[in-house]
Amino acid sequence: MTSDFLCLIERRMVNSPFLTFLSRLRMKYWIFGCLLVFLVACQRSERKPAYVAPENPVFVHLSTAATGLDFRNQLPRLDSLYLDFPADSARQENFLRLAERLLGAGGVGAGDLNNDGLPDLFFTASDGKNRLYLNRGGWRFEDVTEAAGLTGNGQWSAGVSLADVNADGWLDLYVCHFGANARNELFIHSGTLSDQGVPIFTEQAQQLGLQNERQAVQAVFFDYDLDGDLDCLVANNFQASPDSTKEWPNGPDRLYQNEKGVFIDVSEKAGFRSARFSTGIAVADFNGDQWPDVALSRDFPENDVSYINQQKGSFAETYPFAHTPERSLGLAAADLDNDAYTDLFTASVLSDDAIRRRTQARFGNNQRALPTVGHNTLQRNEGQFSERAWLSGVAATDVSHSGLILDLDTDGWKDLFVPNGLMRDTRNLDFLEKLSKAGSRLSLKTLLRMMPSVTQSSFAFLNQKDFAFENQAIRLGLGEPSFSNGAAYADVDNDGDLDLIINQMGKPASLYRNDFDEAQKIQSLKIKFKGPAGNPFGYGAEIRVFTGELQQKFSLQPNQGYQSSQEPILQVGLGSAQQADSIVVYWPGFKMQVLRAVTANQTLVMEASEARDKVGSTVPKTNRMLTDVTAELFPKEIRHQEDSFDDLLSQPYLPRTLSKEGPKLAQGDVNGDGLIDVFLTGVQGQAGQLLLQTSKGTFLPSNQPAFLENQYREEVAALFLDVEGDKDLDLVVASGGNQSADSSWVRLYLNDGKGNFTLATNQMPTVSLNASCLAAADFDKDGDLDLFVGARSVPGSYGVTPKSYLFRNEKGVFKEDTPEILSRIGLVTDATWQDLDSDGMPDLVVVGEWMPITIFYNRRGKFTYSHNQTIPNSEGWWTALQKADLDGDGDMDFVVGNWGLNSEYKASYERPLYLQINDFDRNNSIDALLTLAERDGEQYPLDTKDEWKQQLPGWNSPFPSNSAFAEKSFHQLITNAQRRGTLEKKAVEFRSSVLINEGRGNFTLRPLPSVAQQSPVFAIAIHDFTKDGKPDILLGGNLWGMPPTRGRLDASRGTLLVQDSSLIFKEHHAGKGFFNGQVRGFTLVSVQQKYRLFVGRNKGKLQAFAF
Repeated sequence: MTSDFLCLIERRMVNSPFLTFLSRLRMKYWIFGCLLVFLVACQRSERKPAYVAPENPVFVHLSTAATGLDFRNQLPRLDSLYLDFPADSARQENFLRLAERLLGAGGVGAGDLNNDGLPDLFFTASDGKNRLYLNRGGWRFEDVTEAAGLTGNGQWSAGVSLADVNADGWLDLYVCHFGANARNELFIHSGTLSDQGVPIFTEQAQQLGLQNERQAVQAVFFDYDLDGDLDCLVANNFQASPDSTKEWPNGPDRLYQNEKGVFIDVSEKAGFRSARFSTGIAVADFNGDQWPDVALSRDFPENDVSYINQQKGSFAETYPFAHTPERSLGLAAADLDNDAYTDLFTASVLSDDAIRRRTQARFGNNQRALPTVGHNTLQRNEGQFSERAWLSGVAATDVSHSGLILDLDTDGWKDLFVPNGLMRDTRNLDFLEKLSKAGSRLSLKTLLRMMPSVTQSSFAFLNQKDFAFENQAIRLGLGEPSFSNGAAYADVDNDGDLDLIINQMGKPASLYRNDFDEAQKIQSLKIKFKGPAGNPFGYGAEIRVFTGELQQKFSLQPNQGYQSSQEPILQVGLGSAQQADSIVVYWPGFKMQVLRAVTANQTLVMEASEARDKVGSTVPKTNRMLTDVTAELFPKEIRHQEDSFDDLLSQPYLPRTLSKEGPKLAQGDVNGDGLIDVFLTGVQGQAGQLLLQTSKGTFLPSNQPAFLENQYREEVAALFLDVEGDKDLDLVVASGGNQSADSSWVRLYLNDGKGNFTLATNQMPTVSLNASCLAAADFDKDGDLDLFVGARSVPGSYGVTPKSYLFRNEKGVFKEDTPEILSRIGLVTDATWQDLDSDGMPDLVVVGEWMPITIFYNRRGKFTYSHNQTIPNSEGWWTALQKADLDGDGDMDFVVGNWGLNSEYKASYERPLYLQINDFDRNNSIDALLTLAERDGEQYPLDTKDEWKQQLPGWNSPFPSNSAFAEKSFHQLITNAQRRGTLEKKAVEFRSSVLINEGRGNFTLRPLPSVAQQSPVFAIAIHDFTKDGKPDILLGGNLWGMPPTRGRLDASRGTLLVQDSSLIFKEHHAGKGFFNGQVRGFTLVSVQQKYRLFVGRNKGKLQAFAF
């Protein structure tokens, strides 16, 4: 195969003088292109911009000298821990896990330990030298560890929890430990203070039953059984001993029930049995029944899990998340979008730095029964969870330890702070290669020195509303690179806003003073709680704060954040509002109280004794716009059975699967009874199904032997039309699925007028293609319907432009009559006909992958290069197309489905995503490489060196290390000779949009709102669902077939968009959560004089909805 092999394929596919011209033009400018390559070859990929301290930070970093906070988290001595080589992968992984735990250990506890009205600070350290600092006022702290009796047992320390364990009105301290002799410590406040105001503690873990001799991470105190006192849940993370001759204490998570001040292990009875790799806990009422539930983040090989309180002393273990991080390092729960549902953020390890991402091991496996991903997840709770981290802008924060959810700017919308950085890159690919070649004993200390070390900035995501966040860490003063572990917030100076305290490895802890109150006129409320006798601080109380149309939900659960505990006071931002209209308090035990017209900028003390009213469910009431009527319409379940073929296995370079495109739906009255029938496309091994409507409005499968004879093809498009002019509907079916083109073709089934179909043998051209769509119109105005067949791809050669076809209907016989301009459109996904220039001739609108939206104008049955139009800056991964008069001006507009913004793949006009197509390694196989334009304007691979080698097995890398590879651009990695003949495609727009027809050939492309970008859109229905006289848009999608480490696109449950008077679309309040799975087709069917929405789902049952 020569370097011009790709061009040879395209010339053989179609003999095109125009392509010959393009080829000559490309060669003419090849020398110029080489000069450009030479000029940029000396450039290098930029990392994210270097940190520059802001001149006027909102959060002011106070020095150690000013505060007295001289705590420094240090690693313990590690000389005695060895790894002998050769070591199997399990022992190596265990050693890496231990290194990560030691490097990442260290939390912060904030709370008023001497009841002087000022929050004090407790820090845990990897080496066990934990410290307590009393807040003396004026931003001065004093180390009183020894005087308070908190020197501890010197074990390796992890999380700290503050709670009034013995219900005496004083906060106690519970410290989690791990290592060879792991045993947690419980420091009970004596209720007395020294003459210097120092609280005195005694260690009583064993006496009270909370020693938990396991590898503990964090503990949460909460009243799980609502009996009025605090119980305790401890998250444990399995850690094998590095010394195979000695066992370390291990075991799953433990739930301890408080029985008159003594804690009893009830884990088995309560349902906490399986988790062994937990990294964090979040306690919240996820389902609104006023009982506390539990979410646990768990590192691989386990998945994050939710325990739903069953109200009888037990929990049900559930897995409500469509996917979770494979490396799940911690989580935080709160209502982020003010809809009264509790959302969930989980931190992982994917870097936001383009170079660094290519030097780190990738995680995630979307092929598992419980799929995992390599990035942070942000689970939006809408009654069901949908994961939107990429769309929300919080997916990649490097090695991060959970997050804190708080209102940083006091505007009434909760923000997200993510501490970041691990002192050693334990998953650096170059280090892992060295480790695999090690041949002698290595101490853990030596092992750590072999690892690269790069400081990282923390992230401060300010809430932009609409479930979107923007990192403002540097502007706020929180972006100084470091190695941050646990963090806590507290109003250190009682000025009404929250300050931040961060535990850092290898340097003094950081205290940031929040000066938002000086930067703007903020309004806030501070709320304290006096709970019942067994829970004096009111842990578990929930409040709703109403200000105008804004509703905020808070829960007092201080034991949150990575290995940390927050000040047990709620801080409520009111923005510019001078008062809260009302505050509703829900106390554990189903009591509530209401305050009205609460003036801002004061401290409230809520007392459980004043609560009177009973509480029912607090789940927001929502009426679904669509009602599932599947069982009523289909007496027998109709299910799409996807075949086993997976093109990602044979073509790992594909950015997404092309083999799971069905099922699609077609409708029409096939038997002349006046009732609409439906056809559901089939797959290899399952024939397409014709469903006949009965007079009762039900649908029954029709026996069609002709369909059964052709069930060995993946069907991707179907269309009913009268081919022969005999007044009945025939059926055209197109096959695809990215299998061999020899088995994929277009079939015509003729109708006998009674709904019985036979395969036509001589009325359809025999063409081999991987089809995507069918569109019919009388383009030559001879009185019959002609057919456009869109081609999706060339199987085995992704990116190479396939041939699409135009079939002319000549008296019931289709003849291939494809003009040159229509044969080489691109990777077509959908098409429709519409007269756009009012000449009475239907024009063709086509969308596709790596394509702009393109209009081919019909000139008296002819299509030429001089009569086509592309929408500027619209090159995208378009997936679906529907037409309708959206603005009521009498002409047709279009709704265009696209890839969306909720995946790792990103594209914009400033930074396009490119596809480079050639046989780069000269092994007689087409390669398709994804490259992304980075900050310096050059293109860089998305993949690591090993992933590139998998795609290019014959490529000889001139760069021996992964870090060297990561720095190089595509033009530096592939030589000029290897690039010769390369085809390049690009994408700049991934947002699903509406294309508004302004008339006279003018079109405006408008992106749909953020919620429409949560997944790829494969199905569109346009109808006045809300009966307000204006067309609404219903979207369906999702895609599970992604490369194993690129995630899974599963956030959509169906989205209904309604428009206002200015043609702006927004999500309907009852327009979500309709259907799960991978939606591939919609059709609106008339059933007993009412429309019903049919939904075709890949590998799922056919559904029907009333509205």
